[in-house]
Amino acid sequence: MIEPSRRTSRRTIASGVAAAIALAGVGFAVGRETGPRADGPAAEPAPAAIPAPAPAPATPLPLPSPPLGRGDLMAAVRAAVDAFASGSPFPPEVESLAGRRFEIRLAFGCGGPSPKEAPSGWHYDEAVGALRVRVTAAAFDPAAWLGASAAAAIDSSDGFWIERPWTRSETCPPVSPTPAAAVAGAPERTLGLVRFHGADESRVGRRDGEPYEAVEKVAPDSLNVAQGLRLRLAGRLVAAPGGATPIICRAPQAGTRPVCLMAVSLDQVAIENPATGATLATWDVASPEGGQAAAGTS
Repeated sequence: MIEPSRRTSRRTIASGVAAAIALAGVGFAVGRETGPRADGPAAEPAPAAIPAPAPAPATPLPLPSPPLGRGDLMAAVRAAVDAFASGSPFPPEVESLAGRRFEIRLAFGCGGPSPKEAPSGWHYDEAVGALRVRVTAAAFDPAAWLGASAAAAIDSSDGFWIERPWTRSETCPPVSPTPAAAVAGAPERTLGLVRFHGADESRVGRRDGEPYEAVEKVAPDSLNVAQGLRLRLAGRLVAAPGGATPIICRAPQAGTRPVCLMAVSLDQVAIENPATGATLATWDVASPEGGQAAAGTS
C-alpha cells in the first residue's frame, strides 16, 4: 500500500484553510452589503404614536336671566310712556318684555297703624298680643283698558298700584317736613300691576276680593314696624289680552300724563317686615292649592 507523501497532505490542508478563508470573506462582504451602512441613509424610525384628540370642552348651559326689579320695570314704563305720548310704537325693550320674570316689593303701612276695617294696612291687637296685617288687591275694569272686544273674554281682573312710580326705592318714604294736610290731592296712581283672568281659565290663585292676611304673635315690647311693611310680588310679565306687550297705557285726556298697567301672572305673594327681616306669610299663588306657606296666616 502506497501512503500519501507528507508534502501532499500539507498541500491538501493548506487548500482547505484557504477555501475556508475565502468563504468567510464572501460572507463578510455579503453581510456588509445587506446590513446597514455607516455612510448610507439611516433606517427610517418607527412611526410615532398619534395622541388621541382632546375632548372638546362642554358648552356651558346659558344661565337664566335674573328677574326684573323695580328699576327695570320703571325704565320700561318710562320708554312706553314716552312712545305713547308721542304716538310712536313701543320700542324693542318694551316689545320683548312678555315672558320675563320679575320681583318687586311694595311698601305699605308706612304711616303707622290703620283701622281694623281698612282694606290694607296693619294694626296691633294688644288683647291677644298679635300684629295683624291685611292687603287687598285693587279691582280694574277690563273694558276701560282692553276695549270691548278683548274685555269680553275676561272674567275679572285685579292687581296692585305702585306708589311713587318715579323712584326705584322699595322702602317707605322719609318723613316729609311738610305736614300732610298742606299737600293737596290724593297719592298719584299712574302705574299698576294687573292680572287679567279669562272666563275659561283656571281659578287657581284668584282671590275674588279676599284680602291677603297675616297674623304674627309678638310681645308689645318686641313690636317693631318702624319701617312699615312690604308686599313682595314674584311672577312673570305676560302679553295683555288683545295685544303683544304687557304694558297698556291710557291718557285721561290729551296733554296729561298717561296711566299704565303691566299685565302679569303671579307665582308668589309674601308679606315682609323690613325692620326685623321676618316674612310674616307667603302664598304660592301658582300652586294647585293656592296655599299659604307660613305659620300665622289666615
